[in-house]
Amino acid sequence: MFGSTVLEVAIGLVFVYWLLSLLCSAINEQVIVPLLNLRAKFLEEGIKNMLDDPQGDKLVNQLYETPLIKGLSRKASSDKPRKPSYIPADTFALALMSLDAFQAYKANPSAENSPIPQALAPLINMAKNDPASPGDPAIVLASIEKWYNDTMDRVSGWYKHRVQLIILLLALVIVVSLNIDTVSLITSLSNETAMRSAIVSAAQGAANSQNNAKNLAT
Repeated sequence: MFGSTVLEVAIGLVFVYWLLSLLCSAINEQVIVPLLNLRAKFLEEGIKNMLDDPQGDKLVNQLYETPLIKGLSRKASSDKPRKPSYIPADTFALALMSLDAFQAYKANPSAENSPIPQALAPLINMAKNDPASPGDPAIVLASIEKWYNDTMDRVSGWYKHRVQLIILLLALVIVVSLNIDTVSLITSLSNETAMRSAIVSAAQGAANSQNNAKNLAT
């Protein structure tokens, strides 16, 4: 097809392993991630790090029980709803500002043993001391949203690292289970013209489909 056996073998080899990577990604996204509820767990871990509640998870639990957050959960009306895998920044900020602990600190910042997160207190105080509009809740809201988005950027990094590890382990299992051997694959592609041509044609078709999709997107 390309007039070069070496080139066609290389294309076939790359295409086979590309399909393998797609298979691993699909299994991870469609089976492993939903089964383990990974996105929701990483999101909750990030929020716990944000709030850093000295009383344990009390503040986090209260946050997840607010109607704004609970409404994002799957089967929210059931006894054991699945926690949301995504919370918009504005929803998080509004839910946090609705907590009793937030309102209590806002009313009396000097109160002892306040459960308010240390990182949140300066944001509230900054709004109070704003000369243009002191105490404007919109300033606090915007500050909390930025704080949340910055944290979620780090959480995304944690999640991607975990997913990469899962895909690597999954690929190892599939390679061993299917007995995929690069040397044998090269030998088969070199010796079996029909198989090599079919794989190269499939690779060309996949490449053309991707190019067409990119052209439509632009």
